[in-house]
Amino acid sequence: NSKYRAVPLNIHYRKYDTTLNQGSNPIDMFDSIIKICEKNHSDKILIFVHSKNLGKRMAKYMEERGLETKFHSADLSSSRRKTLEKEFKEGSLRLLVATSTLAAGVNLPARRVIIAGVVRGTQLVDKAEIFQMIGRSGRKGIDEQGDAYIFFPDNKVSLVNEYKKVDNVVSKLFITND
Repeated sequence: NSKYRAVPLNIHYRKYDTTLNQGSNPIDMFDSIIKICEKNHSDKILIFVHSKNLGKRMAKYMEERGLETKFHSADLSSSRRKTLEKEFKEGSLRLLVATSTLAAGVNLPARRVIIAGVVRGTQLVDKAEIFQMIGRSGRKGIDEQGDAYIFFPDNKVSLVNEYKKVDNVVSKLFITND
C-alpha cells in the first residue's frame, strides 16, 4: 500500500478539443504532443496510443512536421521491435510512439511519457494500465524526475479526478476457497 517512488513523478492532465478533429485525427492533441516534444528537445519521450491505427497516424503527423519518430506495435517482427527498443534505449531514437504492448515486460525508460487519450474503441482504458504506462517515465539512476502527460478528450475531461485515484493492488495468491 506504499506510494513510494524512487524518482518523483509529475503527472500533467491535459484536455484536447475534439471539435478540431480532422477526420479521425485528433489534431488538437497531436499538436499539443508535438509542442511537448519540441519544448523538451533533449528528452527521450515515449508516446502511448490505444490503437495501431492512431499510432501510425500520430507517427506520420509528427514526421510530416520534422520530428524523427518511429512506431512500435505487436505487428512488427520481433527483430524490428528489438531494434526500435535498442535505438530508444541508446538514445539514437528520441521519440517513440507505441501501443500498450510496450508498457509491461520491457525495460524501456523515458524521461517523459505521453498517454494519447483514455479511450480504446468505445471503452475507457483501465487506470491500472495507464499507471503502468506512466511508470516508464523518470527512472532511478537516469532521471532526477519523471513527467507524464495524460490527454483527455474534452467530452471525457470530467474523468480526470477518477484517473487521479490509484486503486490498491490486491494479491490473489493466498486466497482460499473456504
